[in-house]
Amino acid sequence: MSIDLSVHPRLQKKLVGHAQSLQRLQDQYVSGRLHPAWLLTGQLGIGKATLAYQFARYLLAADSENTAFYHGLIDQKAHPNLFILERSADADGKLEADIKIDKVRALSDFARQSSAVPGWRVVIIDAIDELNRNAANSILKILEEPPQQLVFLMVCHSLGAILPTIRSRCCVLPLQSLTESDLKELGMGQESTLLTEVSGGSIGGYMALKSIDVIDLLRQIIGVAQDVRQGRMQSLVAFCSGLDKKDSRTDRIPELVTWLVRQLVLGSVGIPTNTELSDKINQLCQSASVEHWLKVQKSVSDFLEMSRGAHADPIHLIQALFLLLKSPHSYRS
Repeated sequence: MSIDLSVHPRLQKKLVGHAQSLQRLQDQYVSGRLHPAWLLTGQLGIGKATLAYQFARYLLAADSENTAFYHGLIDQKAHPNLFILERSADADGKLEADIKIDKVRALSDFARQSSAVPGWRVVIIDAIDELNRNAANSILKILEEPPQQLVFLMVCHSLGAILPTIRSRCCVLPLQSLTESDLKELGMGQESTLLTEVSGGSIGGYMALKSIDVIDLLRQIIGVAQDVRQGRMQSLVAFCSGLDKKDSRTDRIPELVTWLVRQLVLGSVGIPTNTELSDKINQLCQSASVEHWLKVQKSVSDFLEMSRGAHADPIHLIQALFLLLKSPHSYRS
């Protein structure tokens, strides 16, 4: 069974790879000890929001004889006991950069109200690390004194990006990346070993990479990396000047560089990659020592974490990543 990623997680009827996590939430509810605030953490695109909506369906229809009716209300965003906090789209369909305080004010009103339908109420935040500072502080005030029978299900792509005071009031539920068998269950992973490896167990990542010529793009990235390693910067300048900030290929480059660096570290300790680009990756791997690639990996990881939420120019960020391949010490966390 394939999955249609054009369908919002609210409307997805299939949850793959996270059955144990869903069971944990259900068990807490049944035991009467459901924590009021949950951080659903993990890689982007692995089904965290889908899990949140699946549990919301379970909770909001609990003890009801008309499950289909309440599920229909959730599908239409019309269930009175469900509040959804997410980024809005502008007139062109582009999502806003973050979730602003005005939306959280509406959530505050919802939290103060009594339940419209007997039973639990649910707040889904997709995602908590997309709140701006004022909005995050406002959420914190609600979490400090959570109302009875109100549960927060907060999608979190980067645990380090949220306020420590919010994290301390939540129960963290880490979700693992999808396995190869999970992807095959969804009808994925048949076309290319490279696509499966680069996506790292993310459905969203797999489909996004499939929509571009990822093999050709990786060939270009490896070629530029080889030139940068040898001090030839002209190819980096030419590569970056040909990028379009609005092109989805540009958005994927930091992810591809991160994957490439991981392969270089593995190759340097004798664990070769097994993809369509193995020969080119091994050649680049041999241009430096294992110590160098380990330093590169840490610098790239720290740099991307620091850049998250900073709205950095994507092309400048890509240039910096390539320079770290040659001089990882040029970035200090």
